[in-house]
Amino acid sequence: MSFLQSLNSRSAKSFKAVNGPQSRSDSTNFQLRQYAEATLGSGSLRHAVKLPEGEDLNEWLAVNTVDFYNQINMLYGTVTQFCSPSSCPEMKATDEYEYLWQDSERFKKPTKLSAPEYIEHLMSWVQAYFENPAVFPSKIGVAFPKNFQSIIRTIFKRLYRVYAHIYCEHFEVITKLGMQPHLNTSLKHFVYFSKEFDLIERKDYGPLTDLVDQPAHLFFSSTSPTMLSRSFARTTSLVGRSVTRSYATASATAPPIQLFGVDGTYASALYTAAAKESALDATSKGLASINATLSKEKAFAGILANPALSAADKATVVEALSKSVKSAPAVTNLLSVLADNNRLGLLPSIITNFGTLMSAYKGEVEATVTSATPLDSKLLSRIESAIAKSEYVGAGKKLKISNKVNPEILGGLVVELGDRTVDLSVSSKISRLNALISEAV
Repeated sequence: MSFLQSLNSRSAKSFKAVNGPQSRSDSTNFQLRQYAEATLGSGSLRHAVKLPEGEDLNEWLAVNTVDFYNQINMLYGTVTQFCSPSSCPEMKATDEYEYLWQDSERFKKPTKLSAPEYIEHLMSWVQAYFENPAVFPSKIGVAFPKNFQSIIRTIFKRLYRVYAHIYCEHFEVITKLGMQPHLNTSLKHFVYFSKEFDLIERKDYGPLTDLVDQPAHLFFSSTSPTMLSRSFARTTSLVGRSVTRSYATASATAPPIQLFGVDGTYASALYTAAAKESALDATSKGLASINATLSKEKAFAGILANPALSAADKATVVEALSKSVKSAPAVTNLLSVLADNNRLGLLPSIITNFGTLMSAYKGEVEATVTSATPLDSKLLSRIESAIAKSEYVGAGKKLKISNKVNPEILGGLVVELGDRTVDLSVSSKISRLNALISEAV
């Protein structure tokens, strides 16, 4: 039995849904994750947070709570170098809001902790809930506890405090790292979800209340940090000196364009890590090697997309994919992080997003020409020459063109250049003709 066959067999046996009625498939959890990530990619966060039709509310809350936990864990990881017991001796968000830790075991009374200690206890506390099958059931037919939504509200209220701390105490670091758009999008998603299911009371937003009350079109505008709070620009002198020393070349390592979504966040973080080590080309080659492996071994796609891989299976996947990227340590680290965060299924889209960042870094403009049948090289070259002369490519830019085949367009071409699309397909002409006939009738 091959490695892929063996791994696929073990994965199929180990997968269990979060919860659901007996009539539901064992893949309920996986399907909900797919739905969430698909709607997130659609660009509508308000739509992404809504309960899918026919799905169980508790399952939806459970799946998204795990995802937000992973997002917050990753975002806080970008500032841990600047969040120490000496630089952040209190878990606060401005001087007006300090959070004390309390649990039912070690800290039975509200206790002052440094920010990193507080967040460590918080993440462990949440993780304990995830691992408790009485709270987050792992077997079909086992119901969620009656107080499940109350537990979720408490988790969300406490997880939000990490956002508040990052914004109020480490905003300058986040900005210099180029992570502000990703932090903004993550918090915006978190707030929309919380409001949709009434998980956090308005008073608990504390120092960010004015920000989260903004209309949707102003929410987290990236044009100016003054919309945040006057205190957000304030960081300790220690942090300020550290930022100056460590990020003197921040502009050289920051991603050339902003990407959004979870896969975009991972791709941007990988780009920054590779740029710091002057290893962008090696990282790009490593990802290309992995992409070739994924294209050759089709079974990998199903394995990566399985969110319930055992720890042993994840280690096996990482080891198998890492063999061809030994010269790209940033890629090896990415694989380990994705495995730890149950995000291996995002690997193909992360590779695509990293390619987009590299194209922007090299001054390339990507154009996709869709045709009903493959275009020969001469015709594609003529199309490339015509597009290259367009005002939309821009001076000094290099055009990178690719041919995509879609028989459904029947004939003609569909040209996509950045956010512009020119549809010259036969199918669109037929649709317009049918519309005219319908209106005439």
